[in-house]
Amino acid sequence: MTDVVWGTNEKPVTSQRLATLIEQNFPGDGLLYVGYPVLAGADDVSSVDDLWVSPQKGVVMFQLLEGAEAEGFEAKQDDYANKLETRLRLHAPLMAGRTLLASPRVVTFAPIAGKDVVDGGYPIASNEQNLLAILNAIHWDNPELFGLTHSVIQSISSIRKGGRRRRPIKENSRGAILKSLEDSIANLDSLQSRAVIETVDPPEKGISAGKIMLEDLPAEDLAELRRLLNG
Repeated sequence: MTDVVWGTNEKPVTSQRLATLIEQNFPGDGLLYVGYPVLAGADDVSSVDDLWVSPQKGVVMFQLLEGAEAEGFEAKQDDYANKLETRLRLHAPLMAGRTLLASPRVVTFAPIAGKDVVDGGYPIASNEQNLLAILNAIHWDNPELFGLTHSVIQSISSIRKGGRRRRPIKENSRGAILKSLEDSIANLDSLQSRAVIETVDPPEKGISAGKIMLEDLPAEDLAELRRLLNG
């Protein structure tokens, strides 16, 4: 069945409705990431509300609207798609000439807005029935690239070096402890790493602010964290 990896976003109710719909109607292999920051960069913080990677559907990003207004949702869909496509195009195995073989789709789910476009370039649904119709119409012609595509998306947004992260100076400093923890997490196998999601807060005047949420880490990694924190 589709696995759901819960991160942090500001729309838990709508995210839960989406997760329930996908779990109940698409039991095949795949992962749904909630609040996964695949669009985060060194100077730009842009998290996708939800992102689904599936052998049958490919890469589907979700824009969730919990208010009554849906104006401008098309521009946000374009922003989602363009940013992720730019990152995916950097990986030659996902390309055939100039064509991206894992082109991302974007769907808007707006339960209160009352706007529905099931067939069209900018799909939007206000209820589960229309959302399901939109998802059923999506097909991916390259399911053999699922593993590679998923790995690329993980590499874009997993806990990683880069950006403006500062190098710790003291071995026992808080920064050094977090750096050691990140290095340890980076070596977890694929099943363990699904339990770890990094969410990035907007940077403050030249400071790269970050927040790490750990869920269900293996006992040995929690023990290592305690050892590092206790010195």
